[in-house]
Amino acid sequence: MALNFPNNPTIGDIYTDTTSGFSYEWDGTVWQSYTASSSKNISIIDDISGSFNGTLDTFALAVSGTALTPANAQQLRIVLGGVVQEPLTDYTVSGSNITFTTPPTGGLTFSGVSLGPAAAISVPGDGTVTPPKLSTGGPSWNGSGDVLVSGIVTASSFVGNLTGTATTATEATNFTVTANNSTDETVYPVFVDGATGSQGAETDTSLSYNPSTNILTAGTFSGSGDNLTGISTNFVSAIGIQSAGVAIGAGITQLNFIGAGNTFAVDGTTVNISIAGGGGGGELSISTNTTNQSQYLTYAVSTGSTTGLGVTTNDLVFNPSTVRLGIGTNNPQNTLQIEGELLISAGSASSTHVIQKAYEDNSGSISWEGTSGQLFSITNNLTSGSLFNVTNISGIPYLDVNADGSVQLSPYANGNVSVGATSAPTTLYLNGTAASNVVELGNISTNTALDFSSGNNFSMTLTGSIVLLNPTGLTTGQSGIIQIQQDGTGSRTCGFSSHWDFPSATAPTLSTGANALDCITYFVRNSTSIIANSLIGIGTI
Repeated sequence: MALNFPNNPTIGDIYTDTTSGFSYEWDGTVWQSYTASSSKNISIIDDISGSFNGTLDTFALAVSGTALTPANAQQLRIVLGGVVQEPLTDYTVSGSNITFTTPPTGGLTFSGVSLGPAAAISVPGDGTVTPPKLSTGGPSWNGSGDVLVSGIVTASSFVGNLTGTATTATEATNFTVTANNSTDETVYPVFVDGATGSQGAETDTSLSYNPSTNILTAGTFSGSGDNLTGISTNFVSAIGIQSAGVAIGAGITQLNFIGAGNTFAVDGTTVNISIAGGGGGGELSISTNTTNQSQYLTYAVSTGSTTGLGVTTNDLVFNPSTVRLGIGTNNPQNTLQIEGELLISAGSASSTHVIQKAYEDNSGSISWEGTSGQLFSITNNLTSGSLFNVTNISGIPYLDVNADGSVQLSPYANGNVSVGATSAPTTLYLNGTAASNVVELGNISTNTALDFSSGNNFSMTLTGSIVLLNPTGLTTGQSGIIQIQQDGTGSRTCGFSSHWDFPSATAPTLSTGANALDCITYFVRNSTSIIANSLIGIGTI
């Protein structure tokens, strides 16, 4: 008998010969005999008697709903109506199906057991037992000889290197430390409780170190600090002393003034310091500060030879880094930021020239610009009403600019308004020229209602026959011209709706030649009457 073993097997692969029913397992070198050894391979086959009808002879096999594929018929024990069936005689198997020689009749009972594949009883081959073959929670290992234990290991001694955590370690006398000079993180020094003996390691959250910034932080530092170098004088709640730009003291909380004329007094919540020089002259030194934060300004409280120094509050600050001065704010966002009103006067409040107030809702602003932009502008976020106006001495506006874009000009005393002239002989007098836009409608092939609110003059090219419907947006007294041109084909007609009133109540017949141009002049009489006339046959333009 020849056996057809599979190619390229892996350790643990099982091959069953369907003819003989024998199984074999690959141990990495040869195929070893593999026989049954465990009851876990025995399974109860799902009942198939519900499909018995005396006609069907083939049925699908399953165990707990999962398809069962036996190696051969001998692997199964089948009982019909209490009678054990003979493999290969009473039934055969193919894949996951069983075929009975005689179709079972309806009502006949069924029971089946799969005896499962064979199990190896030979001794495992060398190097074939892996960690998963052991119980859960057991040790693991790899091909390099490392043993990994997830739980606690207890032993009288260890030889070699250990990694992980330990409650106590009494045998080790040293350990390896890896340098970290750049990571931007907070780490904590490790301490022990005593100088000798078995000790527990611990840290203190009040003492930390950053390897990247080289900053050591502690809740309190104690000692004289005589041997410390590179100490900054920028201390909170402390005083730094310099002599000719060289620090001679830092973090000082007490000052001792020696010599006649020096006084130090506390008056309520105000500290007054007077330095008269102690007979040797006195000097107040001011150094440069570029710190990026708001600084409070110092001022003299009087103009006398002996005066006190005061410090501003949030109302007046300066940021040396951004060079920004804030008045009424402690966080200026521009070179000069003023919270409140700005008054520019000619020496007294009664002769005010400019008053500006920037409201919190940003509703108003005023700006002056150089020659590259506008010389003067006023903006706000109003959506209705007057944005800007110029009034006379009585408060009557001569010029009023509204949020809707309209500009109103108040008339002269005689009721007339002039544009481009210093006098107005008529109600509206224009010294110069005036023009109106032409609303270009492009190609028109469908009935169209002109929007007279968009302009006075219109231009269109007919690409189909249309009707000019009653316009929208009419203003009584409005007038203009409508240019109507044929396209390259011509023969397009144009009708007019009821609001268009032509001479003799007869609408004109437009030119129909290719590219022919006609014009309609109009005057809006009222909302339902547009007096119109035609200029026919202007030519082809």
